[in-house]
Amino acid sequence: MLGLARLPSRAPMLRRHLARSFCASAFPRSRRPISVPVDTPVPDCSPSSASPLDLPPPAGSDPLPPPPHERSIAARRSLLLFALPIPPSAWPSHLDFASPLLAEAGNVLKRAGVSVNAVYDGVGSGCFPPPSRKRDPYTPSTNSDADDSASNSSTAAPAAETYPARLLYPDGRTFHFPEFNEATLDSPQLRRALMYRPSGSVMGAGADEVPGESEMPKEVLVCTHGARDCRCADYGTPLVAALRELGVAVREIAHVGGHKWAANALLLPSMDMLSNLRASDAPALAAFVRSRAPTDAMWAHWRGRMGLTEEQQARVWARIQRNFAPATPGAAAAGERVPLTFRTYEGEMRTVEGRMGDSLLHVAHENELPAMEGTCGGNAECATCHVYLAPRPSPPPVPEPSEDELDMLDFALDYRDGLSRLGCQIKVTPELARWCAEGGVIDLPRF
Repeated sequence: MLGLARLPSRAPMLRRHLARSFCASAFPRSRRPISVPVDTPVPDCSPSSASPLDLPPPAGSDPLPPPPHERSIAARRSLLLFALPIPPSAWPSHLDFASPLLAEAGNVLKRAGVSVNAVYDGVGSGCFPPPSRKRDPYTPSTNSDADDSASNSSTAAPAAETYPARLLYPDGRTFHFPEFNEATLDSPQLRRALMYRPSGSVMGAGADEVPGESEMPKEVLVCTHGARDCRCADYGTPLVAALRELGVAVREIAHVGGHKWAANALLLPSMDMLSNLRASDAPALAAFVRSRAPTDAMWAHWRGRMGLTEEQQARVWARIQRNFAPATPGAAAAGERVPLTFRTYEGEMRTVEGRMGDSLLHVAHENELPAMEGTCGGNAECATCHVYLAPRPSPPPVPEPSEDELDMLDFALDYRDGLSRLGCQIKVTPELARWCAEGGVIDLPRF
């Protein structure tokens, strides 16, 4: 530890990293996100016509970058979809492990800001081409090897992969490639398609303002990639079946991220992502796909829009929030007090009032709850305001922990994976109050 004292004062992250290396236990804890997105107000900005990857900050804005927006997905300019004749049940956890074409396309197009994925439309029961069989030159050959080489010479080099593909943009523009193979990656057709720029209006579009969408065919892509995460198949497959019964055009898509929020669905042509879906949501989702009314309750499942930067998605979410009337009437205003339920280590239930926007640490101090010290003053520099948030009766509606919070949780006494949070980082919201009213409890530690 002597070396730590010599580090310059402006290198706190390096000191923290070295300290954790010295002090962490021999068995590091795995970290599993325990939260779901929470509605976070964002400042409204005027629409911009800049390209998706070069959005300048609005005039007069804070020069510091805004905090990450909970309702956003990774920024990509467009989406390349391969249509595979292979059902999701035969997909490995990572398609690029089994498909050289998908792997090469992902490597090449990532630099152009294009996301690469694959879908299955229910037709076909094939499998990926087998890998080439190349004998180790340092291993002596045998007669059986010679026989295998002669009989299986056709499988020594598998046929080149060729699949239909579509390149999709957020304004609905689609480029079709009936036979996409490795040579297509260098073709002038693909280069021209990659040069396309969506109309400026879609970059600032709101909930129901994707230009010309009403005249475009609708399609739902549901993630059922069970080999990547079983929840995607457990929740996604029944949703696909329910949507097909309702006559919705639906295809199964590979991993889209956020499997903890399964089932996830990507809507075309808008490229909106909806999450936390179940088969029981199929009728409401089918109606939403047709109408996309700005006050439709399905907007509560909105997680982001592919093709936009995080800042552009934040503006879309701000517009959605202005149009979307929450399901619970009379949402609490800033400063209003709402009831919250705590449980002490001894099992005593304590229902107290917390002010909207205050942290759970502040609520605990105000109501003299035990085991909530907060010696750092609520700055995520200690773990003495440690609480437990169990996913009962539903996942607690709180944002994901930041890196600073995760760092401090490493030092929390009686840490519980998937349950432990810092009370100073959890704010009182209408959603948290509703969760408590429905049976959710904030558990306090022993110390």
